[in-house]
Amino acid sequence: MTAENLEKIKKLFETVYLLKQEKVDALIAKFLDLPDEACDEILAVLAQAKDHQGEVVKKLISDDPSFVANLQTLLANNYKDIAGKVTTDEQNSAEHVLDNLENV
Repeated sequence: MTAENLEKIKKLFETVYLLKQEKVDALIAKFLDLPDEACDEILAVLAQAKDHQGEVVKKLISDDPSFVANLQTLLANNYKDIAGKVTTDEQNSAEHVLDNLENV
């Protein structure tokens, strides 16, 4: 598969939110060995997935009324985890800078 086709596929994958990044990475690794002719079919499937993911979310919500609340909780927890990691990394970096200034 050409680099141009691979880039098209990666960009379309960025718009399909129902797949975990690990799954996307595994699929892209498999696509590398496919002939260029397969690219059009892959792009068509991804375009359909993008177009219909809203319907999937609506179905999830209708099947599980607590889906939205659970999703909000998950996102809030992920945000807190990421913010905490960024804060810790920044503190460690600042302490490292201060330690280096003390040693000058």
